[in-house]
Amino acid sequence: MSSSAVFKMKHPLTRIKYFLNKQFIDLKKGGIKTLIKKITIFIKLAINIVNPFYYFAIILLFFSYLIRPFFLIRWDILHSEKIGHFAANTEIYCCKKDFLINVPKKKHIDLFCLGEKVCNKQLALMWKRELNILPRYILYPVIVINNIVSKLHKGSSIHQIHIKEDIYSIEDNEKLKRVSTHRDLHSLIPKTGPHLNFTRDEILKGEKYLKEFGLKENSKIVCLIVRDSAYEKSYLSNADLDLSYNDYRDQNISEYMPAAEELTKRGYWVFRMGKVASKAIKSSNPRIIDYANSRIKNDFLDIYLGYKCKFCIRTAGYGAVPQIFRKPILYIEGPMADLQGNEKQDLILLPHYYSKIKKRKLTISEIFREGVCDIRTTEGYKNLGIEVQHNTSEEIKDVVIEMVERLEGIWKENFEDLSLQKSFFEIFEKNLIFYNKRKLFGEIKVRQSSNFIKKNTFWLK
Repeated sequence: MSSSAVFKMKHPLTRIKYFLNKQFIDLKKGGIKTLIKKITIFIKLAINIVNPFYYFAIILLFFSYLIRPFFLIRWDILHSEKIGHFAANTEIYCCKKDFLINVPKKKHIDLFCLGEKVCNKQLALMWKRELNILPRYILYPVIVINNIVSKLHKGSSIHQIHIKEDIYSIEDNEKLKRVSTHRDLHSLIPKTGPHLNFTRDEILKGEKYLKEFGLKENSKIVCLIVRDSAYEKSYLSNADLDLSYNDYRDQNISEYMPAAEELTKRGYWVFRMGKVASKAIKSSNPRIIDYANSRIKNDFLDIYLGYKCKFCIRTAGYGAVPQIFRKPILYIEGPMADLQGNEKQDLILLPHYYSKIKKRKLTISEIFREGVCDIRTTEGYKNLGIEVQHNTSEEIKDVVIEMVERLEGIWKENFEDLSLQKSFFEIFEKNLIFYNKRKLFGEIKVRQSSNFIKKNTFWLK
């Protein structure tokens, strides 16, 4: 029975009976881990009951409701736990505000607080210069109580900004659906400038740090972020949170070393990014810097490198930092339905999807038809009998060379290249429309790796 169905139960004793029965079933299934989780939740609730700010929040809410006909106060929590969402979701909110999307017509003010954890203090500092960010202990109780009230009275939901989500309508039945806004569904980023800027003193500070690595003022930097589970296990893991659902996205940093070596031959410095990493880089090349394991690593430099780089090779959330500074992005990631890229300067290299049932790699149409494009969990791929085969070092090196040569204006594109790119997007777009997923994307201008398509023409079906 869904929570909404339970809420509709008229008799309070029925609700209580269902609640108690559910706790018993959960404990029976989850054992000691679930018991610890429920005790933790109970303690937090008990603390909140005696928290004086919750009583103060009631007063603030009453005042907000009272003046709502004349002046609207909206609020939300910034997704500060993960740097990708902290950067991208917040930047997209700012872009939408510029274009008056999800902006009330009446006079209003938007207020924010940070999440329970803050992944990067420098990024938080810079957002505080752009947005109205209040202390969490003041605004969070307001948001919690308003969420409860909104279940009883839908009018209260007007105070919620929904910065983590966007609304789109499903074309064939006009229902509304919410989706995560880490993607630019309205294609606004190419039409606006960055909303964050470094001060003059911060730029001087950043250049001083780069000199410690041996770089000069005009040195060309590439940020390389290769996802592993080290960050989530170190900073987000707790007794009631299973993060293994994301393991299918983990990649091996050693597969990126041939591409990194090639970049240094072309005059670039490669910074392997990350707050923490499972494996260290094995390279004696002084231009390949394992920044994730560096003694100089800090929150400020995390953001400054994203601002300073020529482009970013992205397999994980950090790539959103260069993106909000309008830097070109080379996406090497899946799933298919998460394909990003509203800029012509961006490139993408998608992985192979191997079917253990068919005993071969899937075509684009099969990826959609069999529901693979929507899978975002390790268990989901396992249940479908699908293995995500990450790209080889040769494929990665090929697309990195293509990225560099396109940005430097020396890439030579022939008729075959143009024809294959056209075929890729015609098939991709056709499947998006057929499976009713077009509303999940903005205007897609990104190109797929030319060499990948040439070597995998079976894919274009």
